[in-house]
Amino acid sequence: MTSPPPSLHSSPAAAVAARALSPSADGGWGLERLELGHRANNPASGAVARAAGFVHEGTERGKFLIDGERLDVLTYGRLVTDPAPDAAGLPWQA
Repeated sequence: MTSPPPSLHSSPAAAVAARALSPSADGGWGLERLELGHRANNPASGAVARAAGFVHEGTERGKFLIDGERLDVLTYGRLVTDPAPDAAGLPWQA
């Protein structure tokens, strides 16, 4: 397994999460749950996940194999029933 392409590193995670969890009638994808994971040695990615309303659910030890080295992955989840994150300027806020 390799890292995601650079184009995904710069995607607006909060906006994607909001759209994915919005009902399809509102232009969303109508999903009930989203999951994401990031390398444990990248705390900035965890900050982005938490800002987008994701909850840390656990650590998947040695999940990624990058350049011959096994790396742990921190896993997060967000349910459609979770409260909207308290972050100014996100698309789901009035």
